[in-house]
Amino acid sequence: IIRLIEVLDTLIIFTIFAIGLLWFLYLFKLTFRALFGVRSDLRRPFLGLSSTFLVSLILLTLYITELRLIESLKI
Repeated sequence: IIRLIEVLDTLIIFTIFAIGLLWFLYLFKLTFRALFGVRSDLRRPFLGLSSTFLVSLILLTLYITELRLIESLKI
C-alpha cells in the first residue's frame, strides 16, 4: 500500500509541475500578444485558466491528504 501511495505521490507532483509550466507558458503567450498588439478574445482564455486552476487545486489537496496518510502509516 505504501509503495502505491509513493507512486501516486510522484505522479501528482509531476502533474502539478506540468500544469504550472503550462500556466507560465500560456501567460507568457498572453503578455507577448498584448505587448505586440495582437488582438485576442480575452473571455475564452480565462475559462481554460480557471479549469486548470481547479484541477491543480484538486491535485494539491490530494497530495496533502496523501502526505498525511503516509505520516499516519509511519507512526
